[in-house]
Amino acid sequence: MIVDDHPIFRHGLVRLLKEQPEFVVCGEASDAAEAIRLAKSSRPDLAVVDISLPDTNGIELTKRLHHEHPKLQVLIVSMHKDTLYAERAMRAGARGYVIKQQAPDQLLAALRTVESGKTVFQISTMTPLTAASEKSSLLSLLSDRELQVFQMIGAGRSTRQIAQDLGLSVKTVESYRAHIKDKMGLESGYALVQSAIYWHHFESRPG
Repeated sequence: MIVDDHPIFRHGLVRLLKEQPEFVVCGEASDAAEAIRLAKSSRPDLAVVDISLPDTNGIELTKRLHHEHPKLQVLIVSMHKDTLYAERAMRAGARGYVIKQQAPDQLLAALRTVESGKTVFQISTMTPLTAASEKSSLLSLLSDRELQVFQMIGAGRSTRQIAQDLGLSVKTVESYRAHIKDKMGLESGYALVQSAIYWHHFESRPG
């Protein structure tokens, strides 16, 4: 099962896997809700999950898939190079975490490793900028949901848009924003937005 909201990447991966005799793609999903339905109907052995999805993130989806389908092996693919995300993916139950910039043969190698029941976390390839190390440490204080909200703020989503995307009330999202601001020692909502934008820009930089 392939879960990614970018059709080009998703279809490219489908074509790549069709050339491999040991893999059969049982379905594709563009968001978490569709992935949950597909996992229930198709019962896949392996799921490739993008960490950034429109209705949640890959870490939250992995938690649910791991709970509902304990035997399902999950490999998370991500643009995020910071070890923070790989560590949270592992705690969520993922068997692997790889960067999207990896070559196709490296991705296939990771899939085969995860399919065999082993783990693969390409943390050694992640080299956060020294200037961002303190912020990375502060982000580690956030819960998975708080980190998700922080990412969405950095991507330019308003409080109302975040609430709609995550199925939460505006008041709940405002509460998350307040908790993030306090944990990161930020003095204002403006400082929170600027910090989130900076982090989103840094994390989205190509290798």
